[in-house]
Amino acid sequence: MQKRKILFLVCCALILLVAAGCRLNIIRLNNRIDRWQSMKKKSSVEGRVRFANQSLFFFLTTVDFQRSRETLVTEAERLHYHQRLADMQVFLMDYYAGRALSFLSEGKEDWERAAAEWAKADSLTLGRIPGYPTGYTMVLILSGYPHYLRQISGLGSRYDRTEKQFPGLMEAFRKMSEYQFRLAEHLEQQGLRDNAIDHYLLVFKRDPENFNRADRRIKQLTGCNIREIYDMQAEIETARKSYEAFSYDLYGMAQNQLNAAREQLGDSAEQALPQIWDNLAKYYKISMEQAADIYLYTENESNGTLPEYVSLVRYQILRGQKSIEDLFLKK
Repeated sequence: MQKRKILFLVCCALILLVAAGCRLNIIRLNNRIDRWQSMKKKSSVEGRVRFANQSLFFFLTTVDFQRSRETLVTEAERLHYHQRLADMQVFLMDYYAGRALSFLSEGKEDWERAAAEWAKADSLTLGRIPGYPTGYTMVLILSGYPHYLRQISGLGSRYDRTEKQFPGLMEAFRKMSEYQFRLAEHLEQQGLRDNAIDHYLLVFKRDPENFNRADRRIKQLTGCNIREIYDMQAEIETARKSYEAFSYDLYGMAQNQLNAAREQLGDSAEQALPQIWDNLAKYYKISMEQAADIYLYTENESNGTLPEYVSLVRYQILRGQKSIEDLFLKK
């Protein structure tokens, strides 16, 4: 009886110690958030950079705060911490973007070091902490600079909401944008016209000093402005997704018919494929050659043999046929 009582007390003590340790992590994080507010005015920039990196790393690597059975915070509390810690994330974005520009001073340009610093800022837009690998990421700012660029440039209201939610984020984007503009000019001077176009397109519309210049240069180089190119890219991406869905739908129907043929014909079921393709062509109102190509393209893509099919067989099947992808583009 005495042994059981001792064992019970030991277990209780362990539970209390574990709970206290977990609770201590929550206290430590809260203290870090409070300390960050006071550091903004008093500490050096380098000190804040170290503190912000370490705090985000602590948050993302401590199971008490992340999605696991051991977590001690609710989902709402976890997201609340993400919201409060986003201030450090934005600060680091701005810092590294500013560092990238600092390496591009007149006559002393160091593009290699500038690119490395810009990449750190961009990794933060993906929710990652540069130099601190973690299994988890920040969840409120994690889509990447190009994604935010396209979203916010076309939606002023979203720009205003995002800036209100994450003060300083747009200023960090403007610094990242300036780097892209200067890189585009640099590439154009090197004769790399196509690469320069790609980077002119990454200039932020809310970067007034550089966007209008980038927009005019894009118009001169391509005949379209940045917004028109974005619209075309969005249309092509929508068409690609529609075509992909259509391809798998047709392939699935073909497989169902082929499975039915296997039950009747056994090993010779493959001989039924031409008739299956003809049936699908009539159903989808396309040519038999196009139906055959969609089936074979999808099958070879799934099997990892697509390059061989495209280079050796596809042109024979589709000779004289119009591209079916064009059906999914707006006329």
